[in-house]
Amino acid sequence: MNKYWAKTLKITCIVLFLTTGANLFSSCNDDLPADSYYTFTGEMMSDFLQTREDFSLFRRIVERAGKMDFLGSRGARTLFPPINSGVEVFLKEHGYASVEDIPASYCDTLLRACLVERIIYTYDLPQTQQENNQLDLPLIIQTDGDTVDADHMTLSIINRRAAIINKLKNDSVENGVVHPVDQMLVPNTSLGATLLDENHSEFTIFYEALRRTGLLDSLARYRDEDYETWKENYPKFRPNIVCGHDTDIFTAKRPDHRYSGFTLLIVPDQVFYEKYGDRFNKNMTMDEKIDALYKLAEEKYGDTQSSSIFGLNKVVPNNAEGKTYKQLFWNRNSLTHSRNPLNMLLSYHILDRLFESTAKLVNCWGVYTKYANPTEWISTLLDFSTIKLEKVYSAVDPAVEYPTEYYINHSVASIYNSGQRVRGAHLTTPNNDNFSLNVSYFYIDDIVAYDEAMRSNVMNTRIRIDFYTVWPELTNNKIRLCGNPTQPYGSYDNTENGTEGGGYNYYLPT
Repeated sequence: MNKYWAKTLKITCIVLFLTTGANLFSSCNDDLPADSYYTFTGEMMSDFLQTREDFSLFRRIVERAGKMDFLGSRGARTLFPPINSGVEVFLKEHGYASVEDIPASYCDTLLRACLVERIIYTYDLPQTQQENNQLDLPLIIQTDGDTVDADHMTLSIINRRAAIINKLKNDSVENGVVHPVDQMLVPNTSLGATLLDENHSEFTIFYEALRRTGLLDSLARYRDEDYETWKENYPKFRPNIVCGHDTDIFTAKRPDHRYSGFTLLIVPDQVFYEKYGDRFNKNMTMDEKIDALYKLAEEKYGDTQSSSIFGLNKVVPNNAEGKTYKQLFWNRNSLTHSRNPLNMLLSYHILDRLFESTAKLVNCWGVYTKYANPTEWISTLLDFSTIKLEKVYSAVDPAVEYPTEYYINHSVASIYNSGQRVRGAHLTTPNNDNFSLNVSYFYIDDIVAYDEAMRSNVMNTRIRIDFYTVWPELTNNKIRLCGNPTQPYGSYDNTENGTEGGGYNYYLPT
């Protein structure tokens, strides 16, 4: 472990030596004229579509997008084309009479949604693999054995929507690999609260609380447009970078964009009814439910230490009556203020970065899980707080109900916390779409808070913080935990073409 950290600290002196899953928007040279593409004589992705009748509808989508020549050009890509029946389902769901009714610009979007700028085979996929398509949106591939085909073979499901067809997958062509799927991959390009607006039927209480506190409106931040212009002052690739005293020379890439994002840990209605049955029930009005949640928030943050940590006992500046924040804003008419208890409770459930899937929650590489659980400490929208993300193994905590799954603010019994185990909240992924351009959400089966139990029990341990989790930008911009982390650093070619792990070395502009 010491050797690992020595290597990491050396590299972070000048360059972030990380792997990322794909090129971003600029990775596809769409503006090149067709006659400038270099075309192989073997079968290309374009030939694959043109010679197989079961892809005739998707082939027409590609033709209407004007990208058939691109699919015939050299490269190293992965394509997930839908079979005709999958396209027919898409047409019916979206009210199109035929492919000819789809706008040409949307045809281009549909192609980009199922195209990844690196080769991915299914042979060694982990349980959850996250890649980025040409829209810079995630393709989350789950191969957990829970879903099988007619031959009882495990299926890989993309974005909980489309299954890779086992009999047709891993079909190599000259410019990549093709994995046919049974449904069209439809990108979710909504921003901010739109995702929650469309999917909150299972968490009406939490959603209404977000709306009344104004936190729903705070989820709009996405891309720094100033960076789009400012980045041109720096080269896209910078060669001959030396890391500290290392003798290796690297070529590093400038981040393509500067994105922001948020992850919400949402408590479904059913959890309130089951775990807090003395406070909530289905027959209550929404006003009564919000009032019950407000009272719970008061209890979580009403202790003396919380008042000191969050400045609740400080006098509000320019207040003629000399009232403190707690005296002035701890009431049901001040829900939008950041020091209101309900606002504080919900803010702690919002992480300041975007995790589209559990594949990115915690760095599990290099952790000996017989003795320790992979853990990350992440900041939230509640000032002066942190939250603990943990993948819990039964070898470390024999009492865990869901081994090798994720928990929030969990702690095993130890001499540091007087033998008091804290179960924490179990995290699961909703069945609906759970991510968009800048917002994602997961379900947890209990309220979490930066309260006395968290501060004195869960945090009463040796806290090791991964250097790469300090800045949300490294997660939001697909730099942290991307590509193939099993590939050792020395195997990378460090060229402008990326690395065999599917990514780049990065440098950060001044």
